Amino acid sequence: MARRTDSVLDDIAPRLLRLGIVLAAGSSLAFFAGSQVAASARPWSALALVCAAVATVGTLTLLTNSDDPRPMLVTAALGTAATPILTDVPIDRQLVAGPIVIVGIVLGLFVRTHVRAFIAGYAAFLVATELAWHGIADPRGLALGVGQVAAFAFGTVAVWELRKRLETNAARFGTLFDRAPIPLFEEDFRAVRDRLAVLRRRGVTDIRGYLDAHPEELLSLAGSIRITGMNAQAAATIRSRDREVLVPESEGALRSLVEQIVAIWGGADRVVVRLDDAIRADGTRFDALVYWSAPVVDGKADLEHVTVAIADVSDQRAAQRDLEDAVRARDEFVATVSHELRTPLTVVLGLAEELQERHEEFTGPERGELVSMIADQSRELAAIVEDLLVVARAGAGGLTVTCGPVDLVAETAAVLTGRAPVPVSTDRPAKAWADPGRVRQIIRNLLQNAHRYGGPEVRIVIDGTCLEVRDNGGPIPDDIRDTMFDPYVKARQRTGVTGSMGLGLSVSRHLARAMGGDVTYRHDGTEGVFRLRLHPEPEPG
Repeated sequence: MARRTDSVLDDIAPRLLRLGIVLAAGSSLAFFAGSQVAASARPWSALALVCAAVATVGTLTLLTNSDDPRPMLVTAALGTAATPILTDVPIDRQLVAGPIVIVGIVLGLFVRTHVRAFIAGYAAFLVATELAWHGIADPRGLALGVGQVAAFAFGTVAVWELRKRLETNAARFGTLFDRAPIPLFEEDFRAVRDRLAVLRRRGVTDIRGYLDAHPEELLSLAGSIRITGMNAQAAATIRSRDREVLVPESEGALRSLVEQIVAIWGGADRVVVRLDDAIRADGTRFDALVYWSAPVVDGKADLEHVTVAIADVSDQRAAQRDLEDAVRARDEFVATVSHELRTPLTVVLGLAEELQERHEEFTGPERGELVSMIADQSRELAAIVEDLLVVARAGAGGLTVTCGPVDLVAETAAVLTGRAPVPVSTDRPAKAWADPGRVRQIIRNLLQNAHRYGGPEVRIVIDGTCLEVRDNGGPIPDDIRDTMFDPYVKARQRTGVTGSMGLGLSVSRHLARAMGGDVTYRHDGTEGVFRLRLHPEPEPG
C-alpha cells in the first residue's frame, strides 16, 4: 500500500542502472575515439572494451526486466581492475584505482546480507589488484592496497549510515502514511508539469481560462496523473484497493483538478479545494475537501511525490443542506403564519369596528350574525395559536396532556358544531382514555386537512376507540408520506382553498402519541384514510 522500508533503494536502483549504461556507453565511444588519435592505442582500446562490456551487462539486465545494478557494478570493478594488466601502462593504474573504490562503495549500497564477508572480500580484492599491478615484491602495491581499503571502508560506512538514516525516515513515513486516520494518496504529477511547460512555450498565460475553453485538455491532464500509493483509509474511501484505478472523473472532481493545476501553474506547493459529488470505484458519490501538498526540494515543488489527503465531509454537507432546508422552511412558515393569523384577525377587527361605529344602524339579527362571525373567526384564531403552542411545547419537551374518559362521538359532534355538516358513522363506540381538549384539536386538524388537501367528499368513521377521517381524493405520493407529519409540510392543495401552515398533521401526531396513541395514513384504493387510534378506558380497579 505505502512505501516499503527499502523503497529508497528501489527508487535509486533503476536510475543508477540506466545512468551506468549511459555513462559506460558514452565512455566507450570516447575511449574508442581516443584510441584513434593517441600515440598508444592499446590502453584506450582496453578502456573502451571494458566500458562496452559494462554497458552490455547493464542493457541485458534491463532486458530481463530487472533493475538490479549489481551485475553491472561487478563487471565494472573486474574490468577496471584488469585494464592495467592488459595494457601494462603504469599511468593507467592510477587512472583506474579511484573508480574501483567508488564502484565498491556504490556496490555496498545494495548488500543486505553477509555484510562482513562483502567488506572483507572486496578489501582483499583491492589489495590483490594493487599487488597484481605492482608485483608482490613491490611494497608500494601493499601500501596502495591498504590505502584503497581504508578509503573503501570509510566510504562504505558513510554510505551505509546514510542509507540507514534514509530507511529509518522512509519507515517512519510509511508507518505514518499507512496508519493515518484519514485517506492519503501519493500521486505523481510530473506529466502534468511537463504538459504545462509545453503550454507556456505555446504562449498560454491564463491556464484557468485555457482549461475552460479546452475541456479535452483537462481530461488529458487528469489521465496523466499516476496514483503511486494509498493507505488503508484511502482504499476504504474510494472502495478499491487497486492503486492503479483512478476514481472516475465527475464534474466536481474535474473542478477540483482545475484548482490543483492552477496551483502547479503558479508554483504553489499546497492548496485546499472542494471536491463535490466525487465518484467512488463502486459508483457511489461523496463530498470531500482535498488537501494537495508537494514537498519542496531545492526551492521547488517535487511533483513526483505529491501527497493528497481527503476529508470526507458528506455528512457535514448533508447536515448543512438540512439546515438550509430548515431555515427555508422556517422563513416560509413565518410568512404563512403571518398570512394565517392576519386573515381571521382582519375579519375580527373589521367586524368589530363595524359594530363599534355603526352599532345603531344594524338590526338585532344583523348584530347577532356579526357577533357569530366574530366568534367563528376568533375560534379559528385560537385554534391556530393552540397549534403553534403545541409545536413549541413539543420542541421544548413541555407538552402535557390530562387523560380521562372520552366519548369520541360526543367530541366529534362538538367539533362539528357550527361547521359544515360531515357524515359520521359509528360502530362499537367505546370510551377512550385521552385528553378531551386534545382529542377535539386532533379531529379539527384532520378535518381541516381533509377539506384543504383531500377529495370533495369527506366523512368520519368511528370504530371503538379509533376515529378515521376519510376523503375520496387520490393517494398521497410515497415521497410525501415520509415527511407529511413533519412540521410545515403541505402534501398537496386543492384549487381555490387557502393554504395552511402545514402544522395540522404534525400537531395531531404529537398529541396522539403524547396520549399513548397515534395518527397514521393509508389509502384503501378508494379513499384516503387518516386514522386516530387511542387507548380504551382502563377497567375499574
